[in-house]
Amino acid sequence: MALRKWAACLSRAVVVAMTLMIGTWSGARADSAASSSIWSNLPAWDVPSNFVYFSPTNLTNWRFGAYGGQINQARLLSIEWSPWSDVNKFSHGYMAALDATVNLVKTPYLPITIGVDLNVSQHFGQQTYYEVAAAPTVTWDWFPWNNYVYTRYRIGPLGGSYDTALSRSEATETSTGKTSRFLNYHVSEWIFSPSKDSKWEVFIGVHHRCGIYGLIDHVDGGENYVTAGWRAGF
Repeated sequence: MALRKWAACLSRAVVVAMTLMIGTWSGARADSAASSSIWSNLPAWDVPSNFVYFSPTNLTNWRFGAYGGQINQARLLSIEWSPWSDVNKFSHGYMAALDATVNLVKTPYLPITIGVDLNVSQHFGQQTYYEVAAAPTVTWDWFPWNNYVYTRYRIGPLGGSYDTALSRSEATETSTGKTSRFLNYHVSEWIFSPSKDSKWEVFIGVHHRCGIYGLIDHVDGGENYVTAGWRAGF
């Protein structure tokens, strides 16, 4: 269900963007004086000329929220790039998490923000245990339709995750049938909000643990949760 909502939300965003751009282009053809209107409707490429640093002690740089997820047994790249092909690969494993994100640096010349993701979660369904995870993240802040649905893409491929118990379902997703309490934590999210200055946002994404092809405790493989949630700031 979460994956279907993910695909539907992305589809609506693309349709809105394409409709607006095509409509503007058609109007420009009818009136040559408006030939540049398609570009004037694009959101500003709002980037600083130097690095901008944010203090983690300032609560306005934080967002707090919660999300839920369900195990999907497809491969990580398949879920991230073609989620519509994996709607029949969910299993009966779930998670509920409390989440916090903080912005640390905005880069010059590109709409990129560097930050950190922190969360604590409970896993249930097939097995009950807790997880603590953290990862540095990179967020791309600009999309052509951001004047209508403000959209960001956030990814943190390398982090740390600790489970209070060995996950039996996770072990079945590895090549050796074993797992570890400590593994790499990977997060990727599409984030949507009403505007750039909105105090709240909703997101859909993937919460992933793995051994980085055997680099961590010889664990080759991992587990994916397709997630959906909400966050708010001050």
